[in-house]
Amino acid sequence: MIALGGTTNAGTLRYIGSTNVSTNRPLQLAGTTGGGVVENNGAGTVSFTAATMGTPGGGGAKTLTLSGTNTGANTFASVGRGRRRGEYNQRE
Repeated sequence: MIALGGTTNAGTLRYIGSTNVSTNRPLQLAGTTGGGVVENNGAGTVSFTAATMGTPGGGGAKTLTLSGTNTGANTFASVGRGRRRGEYNQRE
């Protein structure tokens, strides 16, 4: 599991590598309302192959932001779903 954030703070996972990488670990937005950022500024792509997102941390809405300068085929195998409707928001 890759946990991003804590309490009301967002966490950032930043990739700056030159080769394509993948992980089967699910992402978890671990805070109560703090979201997470996945940023790829490397030359290689990043793929998350886990079938699901990790169980959210505390209650509250969270936003997963995808950013960076890499325009390759960066992928997520799953779309986040929270315990309650609207718990995860996703934006690029």
